[in-house]
Amino acid sequence: MLVGRGSEAGLRLLLSRHLSRRHFSIEVRHGQAWVVDHKSANGTELNGEPVVDRALLRDGDRVTAGDTAFLVQIHTPRAEPDDSGAAAQQTLATCRRCGGRFPYERVTILLDDRGRPLQDDPTFLCRGCREAAASERSGESPGLPWFPRYRTLESLGEGSMGAVYRVQREPDGALFALKCMRPDAPMTPSDVRRFLREAAALSQLTHKNIVGFVDQGYVEDAFFFVMQYVEGVDLDLYRRQAGGRMSVERGVRLIAQVLDGLDYAHQKGFVHRDVKPANILVGVEDGEMTPKLSDFGLAKRYEESNRDPITRGAIALGTPDYMPPEQITSFSDVGPAVDIYAVGATLYHLLTGATVYEGIASKDPIRTLLESDPVPITQRGVTLPRHVADAIMHALNREPEDRFASAADFRAALRAGT
Repeated sequence: MLVGRGSEAGLRLLLSRHLSRRHFSIEVRHGQAWVVDHKSANGTELNGEPVVDRALLRDGDRVTAGDTAFLVQIHTPRAEPDDSGAAAQQTLATCRRCGGRFPYERVTILLDDRGRPLQDDPTFLCRGCREAAASERSGESPGLPWFPRYRTLESLGEGSMGAVYRVQREPDGALFALKCMRPDAPMTPSDVRRFLREAAALSQLTHKNIVGFVDQGYVEDAFFFVMQYVEGVDLDLYRRQAGGRMSVERGVRLIAQVLDGLDYAHQKGFVHRDVKPANILVGVEDGEMTPKLSDFGLAKRYEESNRDPITRGAIALGTPDYMPPEQITSFSDVGPAVDIYAVGATLYHLLTGATVYEGIASKDPIRTLLESDPVPITQRGVTLPRHVADAIMHALNREPEDRFASAADFRAALRAGT
């Protein structure tokens, strides 16, 4: 596994500016693990000593690359005879709980942000017994996955590629949301890049209206990252619980905060590309309802070349009800204007209970998006302040240059009457 800042890295850490594009890799061969330095600018250290070319790893070693430290767990039990008495072809472990045999030649590498030792050593436990042991310790439901340093409490949802769990950090008991790649889902290199891109984006964005990044790691041949847990609901569920639409005052107040977060992200060079009610979580902070943007899986730096390995060759990614036309025609080349449109479509839905094209007779939502204008919000039978209706429709202009120049300008237009 390659570690670095480059796009080819298996564990890509954009936040560490002292990490080279190809800094070091971990190699596992014949029951032994090695750290290999790739002639990195700032060097690689093993337990405080420089790594010259490569060095043998042992369980509990500390690898330092630039200003980032890693803690390594190694599980390489010796090969044992199989039932025929011949030497096993692959390294096998014997589960200390059930006695079953299973292949177990693996390295687990984790960011060691506080230098604490890992909790709950899983060595010599098969997957089933490890999950059962976790359930007995914490009252978890059987089948929940295990993650180092975190106790899995419940599933919060699953998608085609990833799953999100509510977890508790040991030993301080703090609650977080943990997102991991699903081990049972076929993952393409593009899928992995998209997952890592979300972690990389969140790790560089610190704003009260964006879900906060906490930690990341790699275990069981899959990546995971940990983020702030929002005790609440997403805006789509909130709208439905409010009877299908929310009050103008509340909708504008929440979306104005979302625009604050987006303006910050845009100034940092990121465009979200999938803003919609389901990706805005609402919790309570300091006694106030606070929305937080989540799901940065499609986020990218819009200054980057449009040679996007995630989207090249695809028609589009996103949700048609909240996508502008250019997200179909040039998805990999969009800028902040795509988020401004999506926020306009989101607020339109929250205040009217209808999506922007709802009621237009068409069996093809993509064709509708490319050929039709959004239904004017004044035709939805909802009384809105003129400045709010005008601001929403301005954000929904078909051409990017005809929308607001920035998320801050959109927010100012919505708040003009206050």
